[in-house]
Amino acid sequence: MKLRHLSIAGLLTALQMAAHAGSPGGLQLVVLGTSGAADYRVKVEQFFSAYETDPTGFDCDNRQLNIESTVQKPLKAITADVASVAATDTKKRRSFSKTISKYRDRDHDRGFDGALLYDVINGKLVFYGISAWDKEPIQKVELSASESDDKRKFNLAICRALHMPVLQAP
Repeated sequence: MKLRHLSIAGLLTALQMAAHAGSPGGLQLVVLGTSGAADYRVKVEQFFSAYETDPTGFDCDNRQLNIESTVQKPLKAITADVASVAATDTKKRRSFSKTISKYRDRDHDRGFDGALLYDVINGKLVFYGISAWDKEPIQKVELSASESDDKRKFNLAICRALHMPVLQAP
């Protein structure tokens, strides 16, 4: 009987720990832009810089983000080209999700929780939120050129792309 109680307590502890994705301080993201979206790089950087300064000051349409850090440059095996293919190919998606979750270097000891890819397709700015958990659907948000000039709509598009269960605050 005592062994059964210990097993149940251990299971509950494991489930509680699994319910909180990312690190206690927040989530780690890699942010990648294609060469076709280079004109938007500064705006994306400004979004994350402003978020870092005051995460509560965002109008994310009641979406809560809990971002600890972002890397806004390609890394070994994590590039915009690889992410672009992963956004449309299920097999490549699994591989990409595994790559970002297991990525390690001297600055990252636990991998990334997700990726934000941005691209321009048919004249529209497209954001893809890609979770490191490959079962989570990719979030795709599109903005027309005029909408991308509207700061509120631009910020909200990023929030929506990053709105997936594994990337929400616990």
